[in-house]
Amino acid sequence: MIMTFLVAGLVAEAPPLTAALLATVPAVGAVPPAPATPPRLKARKARPPAHRATANLASYVSDDDYPPIAIRNGVQGVVGFRLAVDPAGLVESCEVTASSGSADLDQATCRIMQARPHFTPATDRKGRAVPDIVESRLNWVLPEEEETGPPSAGPNLASYVSDADYPPEAIRNGEEGTVGFVLDVTPEGIVGACNVVAPSGSTLLDARTCEIMSARARFIPARDSNGTPVADHIRARIRWVLPVEPEAVEPK
Repeated sequence: MIMTFLVAGLVAEAPPLTAALLATVPAVGAVPPAPATPPRLKARKARPPAHRATANLASYVSDDDYPPIAIRNGVQGVVGFRLAVDPAGLVESCEVTASSGSADLDQATCRIMQARPHFTPATDRKGRAVPDIVESRLNWVLPEEEETGPPSAGPNLASYVSDADYPPEAIRNGEEGTVGFVLDVTPEGIVGACNVVAPSGSTLLDARTCEIMSARARFIPARDSNGTPVADHIRARIRWVLPVEPEAVEPK
């Protein structure tokens, strides 16, 4: 509240003020000097959670999610996106940070990421669940046409790979690329052999791809017309994209 004080007028009968008294009477309407401006405080750098929200985002996407119109138009691309994850591990919002050049792929990415992932929540230094921001990229590669042969049912191979599998030396060297490979699958549904048929240009990424597929991939065995399990060959590709460093976020 601003308070204004008025000095009453002096009556004619009052004796005149001496010079000494006049010096002590402020002029009517005089503005007191402004207080010194306090020094500006430096903005505190946002502190990230002690443990970040985690989820294998690749496991939530399959070839069936590829927008049909994008397939008809032969459109591919990488979508960069940012997710706001709440303390319960659910995605509150999705924002495209780097467009693939296709609105269909951009929209499909955020539609999937908002509906499906459930994260292990981020926690602060006291172990309390807090919100977090997760940045990642999704590489849309046109599905290959199925080859004729005995029917087989395979998993989403991308679900076996996470950012933690990226070879540290390849990260230091800034190596990325797509590895094309063929898996020899036994009648028991395990990988008997892995052969790189389209190198990524990085021997580290090529070798890591076959190492992961041989150790982790499991299949429902292919069967012949009599229903007997048979060997099969699976052709696939894995796109290695350098992990994105998370941004610092101030917990709410």
